[in-house]
Amino acid sequence: MKQRNNAFDLLCGLCILRMVTLHVVCQTQMRQTPWWKETMAWTFFFMSFFFFKAGYFNKGITGKTIPYLRDRIQRLLTPYISWGIIGGIIAFCWLCLFPEGPANAIAALSKFRWLVGGLTFGNSPLWFLLSFFTTYVLMHFIERVRYLHWMVLLFPTIGYWLYLHGNPLWFYLSNVFCGTFFFYMGKAWHHVLDKLTRHTALSISLLLCTAFVMANIFLHSEYEMKMNLWLGDFWKVLLIMPLSLLGISGVLLSLPTPRVPLVNYVGEHSMVFFVMHYPIVLSYAYASILLGHNIKGSFPDLFIILILAFTLCFLAVPFVERVPWLSGRRAPSPSNIREGRRTADDSPLPEEGAGMRIYFYHTQDTERIVREWKEGVFPSHFLYGALQLKDYGIDVVWHHQKHTYKRLRDMIVATWKVLSCRKPYDILYATHTLGIEPVILLRALRLYRHPIVVWHHQPIVKAKNPLREALARLFYQGIDHMIFFSRKLMQDSLLSDKADPKRMSMVHWGADLDYYDGLLQSLRQALSQDGDEKRSPSLVEAKVEAAFISTGKELRDFETLIKAFHETGLPLVLYAEKKRKAYFETLHPAKNIELHYGDRPIPHEIAQEVAKSRCVCICCQKSNYTVGLTTVVEALALGLPILCTRNPQMPMDIEAEGCGFWLEPGDVEGWKEKLRYIAHHTDEAKTMGRRGRALAEQLYNARQCGKEVANIFMNYE
Repeated sequence: MKQRNNAFDLLCGLCILRMVTLHVVCQTQMRQTPWWKETMAWTFFFMSFFFFKAGYFNKGITGKTIPYLRDRIQRLLTPYISWGIIGGIIAFCWLCLFPEGPANAIAALSKFRWLVGGLTFGNSPLWFLLSFFTTYVLMHFIERVRYLHWMVLLFPTIGYWLYLHGNPLWFYLSNVFCGTFFFYMGKAWHHVLDKLTRHTALSISLLLCTAFVMANIFLHSEYEMKMNLWLGDFWKVLLIMPLSLLGISGVLLSLPTPRVPLVNYVGEHSMVFFVMHYPIVLSYAYASILLGHNIKGSFPDLFIILILAFTLCFLAVPFVERVPWLSGRRAPSPSNIREGRRTADDSPLPEEGAGMRIYFYHTQDTERIVREWKEGVFPSHFLYGALQLKDYGIDVVWHHQKHTYKRLRDMIVATWKVLSCRKPYDILYATHTLGIEPVILLRALRLYRHPIVVWHHQPIVKAKNPLREALARLFYQGIDHMIFFSRKLMQDSLLSDKADPKRMSMVHWGADLDYYDGLLQSLRQALSQDGDEKRSPSLVEAKVEAAFISTGKELRDFETLIKAFHETGLPLVLYAEKKRKAYFETLHPAKNIELHYGDRPIPHEIAQEVAKSRCVCICCQKSNYTVGLTTVVEALALGLPILCTRNPQMPMDIEAEGCGFWLEPGDVEGWKEKLRYIAHHTDEAKTMGRRGRALAEQLYNARQCGKEVANIFMNYE
């Protein structure tokens, strides 16, 4: 994961705040007021920071020319053209509403100096993108000639000469030479800071800042980037500009600069605010004129426009940044979603996490689970690979919360704990969206900066209510990556417009084999102590006369299951919730059915009973998700045959794998047939169990789950 540079994000955020405020001040005709003139006198160098920052972080402006130009066109020129057209259309439509109608708009278009302004009609700040693009192209060709980059030292002189001759270059491109100079200055400053200790760099930067303050007071001169205006003596500008850029950036880079939530967010997503704010500001000004409202010198209008512009830009960030021709961002490469069976080796072993840390959110009490896992009485697969992440150098910050199962209260507590976590982490990894809905919405609005990776237990569907569907679309914008239990769940989800295959993966969720191996070993030892060790039967032999077992509770079809056992007379051990005791009494279970009621199933105790059973029965109702998967992976780990209601959402085909049988929903006769088959074909049942165990070792185990989850984190941009 790339770590954001808080210092430059803060500077860029301040630059955007100042630029937007400048345009609002101009629309309210307060540019010549003393307070704003003083503000400009101390922030005139802000636009130069974008060129300086680009040089500081640049990793190369060389390489093959065609791919390089294609990349710069996509990042800078395409948004310039797109937003130029959008801004022009918005301005033209507003002008058409004035008394003279379309004639007024056409007259304004004809008067606009296109060769000077380029595509800035209706969106003035776009000059920067074309200047930035031209600067990158110029530097690329400079770097192709050895030592030619030293010529950049003369570029301020060229820029000043162009200013003295009326800035003759079209499209505001006379500033390109100074932009190139600032770019190389940032690049050189990076090399200097790398060679200095933090203390030395801070001392030098403070001296530069002090020199800038003194120079700006006694030798005040300004450089205005857009129009390439040198407002003062050439040498004074040439002294003040480097002092400001080097000094301020050096201080912030040398100190542990904190992340200022709103300002840094603006800096992180500066492109959206840059290209989008001006049409909003202009629209307010045009609407005021049409309504006869005078905004000249009005501070209330100034604040209203600022709030409106920033609010709309904040809301638009997640949507604009997903469109490459609007944001200039590269479209993410498609995820490798393969069809058909996948083996364990299909997921390459991820590299070590290099200090990566994830925040693990669970709807259950992770503190208790981890404690009981260490004691050997709780399987680790209920932590969805989190315990295995340490094998790949990924640390875990555990979410500790005792859930009351009161949804609103649990959601408030969970949200507060996530947002107030003081430990640094890179990704929020959640087993469910339940409880962290506010965090996901904040992420959708880009007010929460950590990527969110979450397990999605059901397919994404379209809501019938249009308002609910609109909210759901916004909600899903806040999930950076979704993990599904099966490919069928992914395929069904892709029928919804909210699903993005680039942000979806299927992970093989499986049981903790070490836990179940230890469980089987302890049962064998207990069995051997019951009598003469040589004469005691093995665990497998003991299962020949053992009962069938059913342990799940979610969407179970107990009526079909009990009818089948009534008519076969075979023994069944059935675990159910205590609150459903009255329901089971209406089914009149026979003596061959042993019912166990409990308020909360204890996995370790139930696993012990499952391990002693002959076959696992999973009789379910129809559903659109992986009902019964937990019981299936447990049976695979224990090497038991499986009888299960057919569910196309399951990640494995137990019948094709030879480890069990599918039964149709509500098919009592089918259940009777397969129950008798398992009871009378004990050798085949044992073979099914061995096949199931082999499948668990190959794919459906906790280590494989952790490996695939770690791979998602490692490959996540």
